[in-house]
Amino acid sequence: MPTTIKFESAQIISIGDKEYLAVELKDYPAKIAAKKFVADMKSKVYELTVKLFRDKRSLEANAKAWKLINSLAQELGLNPVDVYRRHVEEIGNFEQYLMIEAAYEDFDKAWTYNHLGRYSKIIGESREKKGYVWVAAFKGSSSFDTKTMYHFIENIIFECKQFGVEYLSPDELERVMSNHEKYQDKVA
Repeated sequence: MPTTIKFESAQIISIGDKEYLAVELKDYPAKIAAKKFVADMKSKVYELTVKLFRDKRSLEANAKAWKLINSLAQELGLNPVDVYRRHVEEIGNFEQYLMIEAAYEDFDKAWTYNHLGRYSKIIGESREKKGYVWVAAFKGSSSFDTKTMYHFIENIIFECKQFGVEYLSPDELERVMSNHEKYQDKVA
């Protein structure tokens, strides 16, 4: 299972002819996670991926998105969940899996269990393995960070404009997203 450690500063440390990446462990959970990782390391090669940390989307942003989705669905005579899932798909927030076609139904049940926003679909057959299919497993907005959520809402607003549905103005969208960032600054 991957180990996630948040840090704000890092440096390269040289010891003899070797160089190491050192990160500052500021909080207790990061220290514990790092110690556990080092203690559990096997004599194998590991891969480190570093990415910019982003906060999860806010409940306010999610509520605004659903308000827009419901209005759009009502205008178009569609199921709100179908509208939501189409926009999730357009954001492209998914994982891709290769599996035996007969296992897909069980995978889909497990992937979507207790998650309205999650869904999956078969996107193609494997060219190399007979009886295998490629599956796109889409993640719902509960997994979105603030940047992805911003683009998700922008995408919904674009469609609302096309069909004359009341939508958030750019100022309102900015306010929703900045309120979340201000809140995060206070609790950090």
